[in-house]
Amino acid sequence: MGLTDFFKTGPSFKASELRESSEDLCNPDRGWYRMYTYDLRKEGPGRDELPKITGIAPSMILLLFCIGSVSEDGSSQAVLADRMLGIIDHFYGQGKDIILRVTYDTCGHALENEPYYYEQVLRDAGLVRNVLARAGSRVFIYQGLLVGNWGEMHTSRYTDAASFTGIYDRIKGLGSDELSEGHPECFFAVRRPDIHRQLDNDDRRLGLFDDAIFASESDMGTYKDQDADPEYESGISLDSPNGGEAVYGGGYIDRLKDNEVISFLQKKRITYLNMDYDPLLLEKLKEREGLFDSVSSRLGYRLIVKSVKFSRSKNILQINISNNGFAPLYRETKSCIILKSQGPGIKTIDIPADMGRSIMPGETESIQVCIPGGYKDGFSGTVYVYLKTVRMFDGKTIRYANICEDDGSVLLGELR
Repeated sequence: MGLTDFFKTGPSFKASELRESSEDLCNPDRGWYRMYTYDLRKEGPGRDELPKITGIAPSMILLLFCIGSVSEDGSSQAVLADRMLGIIDHFYGQGKDIILRVTYDTCGHALENEPYYYEQVLRDAGLVRNVLARAGSRVFIYQGLLVGNWGEMHTSRYTDAASFTGIYDRIKGLGSDELSEGHPECFFAVRRPDIHRQLDNDDRRLGLFDDAIFASESDMGTYKDQDADPEYESGISLDSPNGGEAVYGGGYIDRLKDNEVISFLQKKRITYLNMDYDPLLLEKLKEREGLFDSVSSRLGYRLIVKSVKFSRSKNILQINISNNGFAPLYRETKSCIILKSQGPGIKTIDIPADMGRSIMPGETESIQVCIPGGYKDGFSGTVYVYLKTVRMFDGKTIRYANICEDDGSVLLGELR
């Protein structure tokens, strides 16, 4: 305690215990997902045919839309766009974050199902851009570039660098005037690091998806350069989310110790994984004591308040927050301090820091907040100090890994 603090007659502060919860937080923009496939070449589905999801888990949904070969008629594309947006709205309205992939093939026969002419692929890329621009932040990640088996960008006649670049530019709306104004707000993901290198135009929203995690040492060909690609992947995944499907494959995961499994996912900075595929791989994780729960709790970000201090001489609250997850929190947040007493009054103090971008995985950041001198006006007795963080664009609560209140706020301590 400094000399000034000793003589200070202002408020004293008692910090809370700040215990950590053991639960897997159902936070937005991270965690396990389920996949729903819709063949939009067929009429529908109507709103009454879409599933009603009960419960809060999983927090994410991957929508796989098969569009077949769209005709040149603009009205046909408009109908498809409306169908896609209707399904996106349905799942987002049930509290689910959306990963989206649009493809010509859902059965492993892309060469038979893709358009013969590249110009048609570009038109369909314009359709995707239209949907993404209209969906706005409701879509978290758009995966793939339309082509390849299951939209995974392989086994297609359009896998050369020029074709990929043309499709990507059209989806992004670069140099084009497609069916709607504006540009997509989501993140983008392509299948392999070498493809990312071909497309990288300094867009920090372009990341990766990996549908062969643990399938082999190279993730079944995901890494073309076993030395350089994992490092490259780890670097770009600081800016854009990485995730996909874990696969048992030839049993590569059996050769990894528990800490090596965690380190593998940590290096890749995995934010999301398919909870339905591969069942054998998931069973292998569950067979090891605590491993599945450890993976689940650390997918994406996991913010925890480590400690709180208060300077009586300056009325400064210092909050130390760590990210114990595999990855950052990629979308913007806003936070505030909430002051409450025994009465009905509530006061809030905005915090300018973005908790997501400022706290990288494995790091601890110190956030300082000035408590104004008149904070106790209208209050009586002890003033309770809470921290709350929400996602910027829609106000969804970001829960900390501490024991929280029902509304997701963390009790930091008491001012007296």
